Order: sequence, then C-alpha cells, then structure tokens
Amino acid sequence: MSYQYYSKDHAQEQEFGKVLDNALYVASRGFSGVARNTDIETQKLGIDIYFYLNHSYFKCDEKAATSYGVDTSTGKGRVLQTFSFELFTTHSENDHVGKDGWFLNPDNLSDSYMVTWIDKFHSIPKWEPELVYFALIRKDSLLRELNKYDLTVAKMKDKCDRIKQCWADNGYRAYREDSVRRGHLTRFHDKILLRDADDNGPYLSASTTKGQFHINVVVPRQILNRISVLSGKV
Repeated sequence: MSYQYYSKDHAQEQEFGKVLDNALYVASRGFSGVARNTDIETQKLGIDIYFYLNHSYFKCDEKAATSYGVDTSTGKGRVLQTFSFELFTTHSENDHVGKDGWFLNPDNLSDSYMVTWIDKFHSIPKWEPELVYFALIRKDSLLRELNKYDLTVAKMKDKCDRIKQCWADNGYRAYREDSVRRGHLTRFHDKILLRDADDNGPYLSASTTKGQFHINVVVPRQILNRISVLSGKV
C-alpha cells in the first residue's frame, strides 16, 4: 500500500490494512477472490491486491491519505478534498534525473486504484481510524477524465519535462519563487500549483517532501467519486 506523504509508522499501516480487509473487501459489497499480493517484484510494479468485483477482475494499487483528517483526540487536522497521483519523483534533492512516478510509469502492472481518505481518527490512546471513505477507480477511466481537462499523458509528460529542466538548472526554490513572481503559478505553503482556469478541476502540483522533488496531478475528490466503479464509506 502507498501513502500520501506516508504514514507515521508500520503499526499505523497494519492497523489501516486490517480496516480495509475486514470492512471493505467483503462479499456484501460484491468483492470475491480477494488475495493480497505477496510477491515483492509485482508489489514494486504497483499491485497490492487482486480481487473480483461483480465478476470484473482488478489488479489494484492501494493509495491512502493517512496524514490528513481530523484527530478527534485533539480537534486538529483537516479533511482532504483531493488526491495526488504521482507523475515524477526524485530520490534526493541532488538527483536531477529522477524517474516516472507510479501514475505514468509504463512498467506498472496495476489497472486500478483503491483511493482512501481518512476523514476522522483518534490518536489517543493509539492511532485508529474512525471515518474512512473510498473510491475504486479504473486507471483508464481516470486518464479519460484528465483528457477532458487537456491533461493528456503526452501533455503531462511535456509539462513534467519542462519543470524538471527548470528545477535542474536553477534549483527548486529559485524555480518556485521565479514562477510565483511572474504570476504563472499559485504558491501554497511550499507547493506550486499549476492550475487551469477551472479551479474545480484537476491540476499539476510541484513540491518537495523530505528532500525529494515531486510532480503530481491533483484530482478533486468529487471527480474521483463520480468516475469510480464503487465508492462510499468503509
């Protein structure tokens, strides 16, 4: 399973995995033949779990936003209304080559994504999710939806190449500040949002996290729910 900004520890990952296994991948929702992938090599190629849903077969990549949501123990946090799909990433801030992110990597074998949002959780006495929503999305359906916003695979790759070159030449901070100064981009904390005219649609985002440089396509939650094969509350 992959995590947006990654979960804080292995125990949290295991706890959340149990929630999905016990409450989501069940026969009453139409799932059958559910099998977690135990092969390391195909896990690296994006397959976390295999299953049938209403007689259709899925090789699914699980994606979870575990660093968001409201902590009912403290009242802090916020509900995430988007989800990021990785287009490009580097291993470190000194890596000017990087690699295709999991969304555009042609070697990935998954054909779908199980996207989950943890809207509420409690951290005391231990971390446990309280309110979780999901959307099961076919990759080809998401690509067709992005095409409607002129975000074809070719154009996303081209934008990534131009951003990567600017970043390699000038460094991320210089690139960010210059882009904001010229009014081409919107600054949000330490991110650059490459928005189209329609702020309710998907957009590209460039950011740094733990010394790594990322470019993502960010898709509103309402769009993912609309194009999903199945969605709802876990």
